[in-house]
Amino acid sequence: MDQGYDGLETRTTEARQKDLEERLVTLLRHAQSLPFWAERLGPPLGAGNHTGQDAPRALAQVPVTPAAVLRQAQAARPPWGGLLAMEPDRLRRVHLHRGLTLAEGWQPDPWRFARGLWAAGLRLGGLALSLLSWQAGPGAAMVDTGAAAIGAAVLHAGPGRRASALTAIRSLRPAVIIATPDQMADLAPELGPQRWALVGAAVPAALRHLGHAVHSLYATAELGLIGYETTDPARLVLEEHILVELLDATDQPVPPGTLGRVVVTSLDIDQPLLRLDTGDLARWALGPNPCGRTNRALAQPIVKAATVG
Repeated sequence: MDQGYDGLETRTTEARQKDLEERLVTLLRHAQSLPFWAERLGPPLGAGNHTGQDAPRALAQVPVTPAAVLRQAQAARPPWGGLLAMEPDRLRRVHLHRGLTLAEGWQPDPWRFARGLWAAGLRLGGLALSLLSWQAGPGAAMVDTGAAAIGAAVLHAGPGRRASALTAIRSLRPAVIIATPDQMADLAPELGPQRWALVGAAVPAALRHLGHAVHSLYATAELGLIGYETTDPARLVLEEHILVELLDATDQPVPPGTLGRVVVTSLDIDQPLLRLDTGDLARWALGPNPCGRTNRALAQPIVKAATVG
């Protein structure tokens, strides 16, 4: 196995399931105190007496929530729409993305992005160079907080500054460049071999044949990191602090090998997101991960509707 970010990545299936079920119980009880989720959870989930084994069944009763529903709730009850649990003095940043207000707290790695940056090659004392925009959503903040959790520095070169980005890459020799596939396609032909962490779209096959190391990170603005590429370019291993479902048009789980809607539950109690429909489509990857990580994986490419910005 390649070196993982932490021991969570190689847990037994039973240990991971038990941990996620226990955390899900806490999340469901906590969400009941928030106006938005109290209305969607309803009385059957309001008693607060769920056990870990009950939690997946309880979650399955929660209606799938498109991002548009969150926007409507915030428009009706500004600014947070009854979604935010943290007190104002715990807010670090507020992000606006496609009409949705997103909160970022002071906890380490709030977007859980460190795991993906680590898999892409960022290490303690290293330098990440980000070409993502601070204005278009929380993508740049994901890089910033994820790198900080690793103990690495970040140069935010930003988009649209081609000459200065090339100069910075050549002179500073970053350990990882975080960019969109289009940005890599523009810059990579003029650079020697680099390590790239690509977000926002599926990675075209042509980019994997330019002599660079390429890792895809699957993230959305609402949820942060969902999956990350390790040693197999055909797979995205799931992040350890979320629950992912692939559902059909009737909100039922799809069988292996079938394309389904990516629906994610974040276990962040500061801004709980239960069964959020990303708008993306994916299949489950089959068989064990060659890298040795034991979590489930999505097959690449993701048919992506959402972006991290």
